[in-house]
Amino acid sequence: MDTANVIKLRINNPREEAALRDCVELMDLSMDRVWDSMVALTKNTSDSLQDAHTWLSSVLTNHASCLDGLEEPAKALMVAELEDLISRSRTSLAMLVAVLPPKIPKVGHIIDETLSEDFPSWVRSKDRRLLESSGENMKANIVVAKDGSGNFKTVAEAVAFAPNKSKTRYVIHVKKGTYKENVEIGKKKKNVMHL
Repeated sequence: MDTANVIKLRINNPREEAALRDCVELMDLSMDRVWDSMVALTKNTSDSLQDAHTWLSSVLTNHASCLDGLEEPAKALMVAELEDLISRSRTSLAMLVAVLPPKIPKVGHIIDETLSEDFPSWVRSKDRRLLESSGENMKANIVVAKDGSGNFKTVAEAVAFAPNKSKTRYVIHVKKGTYKENVEIGKKKKNVMHL
């Protein structure tokens, strides 16, 4: 977003600079959600249409969150920059809602699904088996060990090393120990699993 760089030059408030960074991150995520929605719509299943509905709604939520943190004149510049994306998202969402009746669960269905020992219906059987396993027989791509016996000493280093947008599961085995770190797994780190 070139506009973000222009806006940054006009800001001398650290709080608003942080809000601008958040805004850019939210809009980057929104662009991915628009793309995910387009892909979901090609599948034309009930679940994929519901996913597209959720993702397009999140674009509008991200837009509102983005603007909430900004003050004038940065806010007005960002509104102008995002006008096309938001307009298209609103239109797409309106068209989707027009053809997609709301999915109303049966009474008690949500409670049964969340309190049940079984997994929700959207978790695939392969993933269910994986989540139910102890992980002892699973082959890890990389190992994290504080003592240096693995590929990395910190979880953050291992996550950073993991491939972006992986089509296959990438397993990071974290050996027993106390790891005092905050680990952020970015949106581009797809299919990353920790054991």
